[in-house]
Amino acid sequence: MNEQINYLLKINSQSIYTQSQFLTHSLNTRSNTHFKKGKKFQQKTKNCFNKMEGVSTQFQQNILLQTDNNSINKELTAKLQKLEKYVNFNNWLKANGVVYDGVEYPVAFGQYGLIGAAATKDIAPLTAFISIPNKIIISYDRARFSELKSFFKQSEDLFSEKENDEAGVNVLTVFFMYERLKGKKSLWHEYFEILENNETILTWTAEEINRIPDPYIQKQAREYKEQVDELWDELKELLHSQPNFFQKATATKELFLWAYNIVMSRCFGYTQKGTSIVPFADCLNHNKYHATYFYIHKEFELNQANKHPQYIIKKRTLDLSIIDPLLANKVTPTLFKNEVFNFIKNYKEDALFNNSSVRSQMIPIVRQINMEQLQKNQDQEIWTSQFFTTSDEEDNDTDSEDEEEKKKAREISTLKLKESSSMREALERVRRYEEKLRNQPKMTQEDEEKAKQERRKADESYQQQLLEKQKKKLELEAKEGKIQQDEELELKNIYYLNEDDYDWYNCQDNQIYFIFASNKPIVKGEQIYNFYGRRTNRYLICWYGFTFQPNEYDSLSFRLFLHKKSEEINENNIKEILYSDYISFEEWENGVKIGEKIVPTDVLSKEFRLKDGLLCDELINYMRINKMQHYNGLDRDLIMLTQPRSINFELRCIEAALIVIKELKNRYLKFSSQVKDMSGSLQGGKNNSIPIQVAHQQFSKILYDGHIRALEKQIALLNISKQILQEVAKGTENFKQIYLRLYPQFETEQDYPANREYLRKYLKAINEGIVTKIKQK
Repeated sequence: MNEQINYLLKINSQSIYTQSQFLTHSLNTRSNTHFKKGKKFQQKTKNCFNKMEGVSTQFQQNILLQTDNNSINKELTAKLQKLEKYVNFNNWLKANGVVYDGVEYPVAFGQYGLIGAAATKDIAPLTAFISIPNKIIISYDRARFSELKSFFKQSEDLFSEKENDEAGVNVLTVFFMYERLKGKKSLWHEYFEILENNETILTWTAEEINRIPDPYIQKQAREYKEQVDELWDELKELLHSQPNFFQKATATKELFLWAYNIVMSRCFGYTQKGTSIVPFADCLNHNKYHATYFYIHKEFELNQANKHPQYIIKKRTLDLSIIDPLLANKVTPTLFKNEVFNFIKNYKEDALFNNSSVRSQMIPIVRQINMEQLQKNQDQEIWTSQFFTTSDEEDNDTDSEDEEEKKKAREISTLKLKESSSMREALERVRRYEEKLRNQPKMTQEDEEKAKQERRKADESYQQQLLEKQKKKLELEAKEGKIQQDEELELKNIYYLNEDDYDWYNCQDNQIYFIFASNKPIVKGEQIYNFYGRRTNRYLICWYGFTFQPNEYDSLSFRLFLHKKSEEINENNIKEILYSDYISFEEWENGVKIGEKIVPTDVLSKEFRLKDGLLCDELINYMRINKMQHYNGLDRDLIMLTQPRSINFELRCIEAALIVIKELKNRYLKFSSQVKDMSGSLQGGKNNSIPIQVAHQQFSKILYDGHIRALEKQIALLNISKQILQEVAKGTENFKQIYLRLYPQFETEQDYPANREYLRKYLKAINEGIVTKIKQK
């Protein structure tokens, strides 16, 4: 065991100061929006992804998602850097005050030349290394109050943020069209020259969309194309009616689609004031382990007494000497060395140093170490052990951020169980308890004041203990050279330097800079990344026309009909209860068509999401609700909706969940023969070009394969859970022996350690709700 730990320490302590070998996703998250039919569009806030332009076609870049693009392709890089458009772009950046010493662009990575940026020197942690002045940032305000100010006033419905949640995208799209038509007279001409057409699903043919092995995406993609066409129809009428700004011959749909795709795929919006395009910032590719960006106000940083109340001072945490030498703040690398050691010692995911090649090799080893420890230590349980974080990290492309959706989720989560007898009984018990409380003697004012004083003393004592503990920790760390005494912010707090409000921001303020800062050391020759969100492949292929693997944030969603809640879910009615299709905006309002009937959407459950490395406990909870109405076992009174309490009842719930997942899998298996035909080669043609049709097929196949993996993993986890419960029912072994056993009919030895990790939350619930209760009898 110690030899293995020392091996991990050795490997990782070296890799932090050598070139990391990341797997790039070659995409950037920005701010994506859905559209609603009509003049006013309903906002569904999204983060969009920037698909970087490439040596030949956009699809070269997208298909690179499947390859390792960490090594610099020196030959292609030399050719790129000689191209006139990139020479002009770099000259334009420097002439306009962009500072990026220590960063090289463009740089080609991998066989096909994924274009990105690389470090030309070692960059210390918490150091700003790119600075972009406010004057070249294309914000909503800058565009709205530009030469087009009078034009935008022609339609508040389209361009006013008060009237239209999509106004930011609409304004920037028109602004890009206008500036593009100005040619060399535009301030951003050199920037526009490096922006090739972004290949999104809007460019896919109807036949290609029909071949996507997912009816959900087919339907969503068609709606998206219709909505963009509607937006163009509305804009076209206005554009062609304003000859002082646009001419019919030049304000074409092709120009609109170019501008629209650029804005949608490259804009920043999250943690910012509105929608903005930041030239050069959008040239960094995506990776989970990344740099972080901020808006910096130079005057506020230099003279804190003059700062706006909402502005957060960043010089105490970041080295901002790139903006002004007086804002230098050197952070000792020792902090990071010690973090590294602690992560490895505790088998944390980050111990693998963001190095994907090392990480993929080390994770199985660490999981095996964990399992060996569990087997040797009788007092240790799987749910108390430290494991890697799994794919239970939620992807953030859900619509649940909508207040309407939140309200719907809250309503559906109760599932209207007040009508059930068990809920009435529970409410009656609560009523009796509340009545008992009301009948107790009331506390006098003196008693209440005395109780408050006691609570206050307890709180003050606790807070004092925390302060003393923190003080000792800081003193110790300072003595050991970990951090300086005045450096009280931990590394993770870099993410909380962004303001919640941007009232201090002014698009004309030349004291403002957009900067990139390093979270951890960046080594010379390493590709520099950014990260803006977590997206599923379903989301990516619909909005941006590509997918990638492995995508740890991928998931497969579906819903269940609540109007069937009175029916016990079984193999005979599951086809009517399971809804796996996309719901359009029109259907949300008017209902979905099932057969010949229109069913209102308020009888649909919230989305259940299946992830490759996570048991869908929400589905099991729903099965408990459904089965409770039909269960008459002697242990019925013990049943809880949020925890397993009865073995027989829980087995019924597992069986019902299996019925749902197997039906969903059968629906996707219908596409298996079609997917097998998607055998296009990834080998590049002339000039490393990749046929567009081949790329489309590969992206569709990746989407399908990810769905099948998630379904098969869910079936395996449910079956293992079922076997464990059946063994517990026998009562011949202790619980730990049961859940540590390999169940070869549902898992391999290779999958076994990961499966136990994915099940540990559910195993803990079984232990607390069933095993512990059995022991107490």
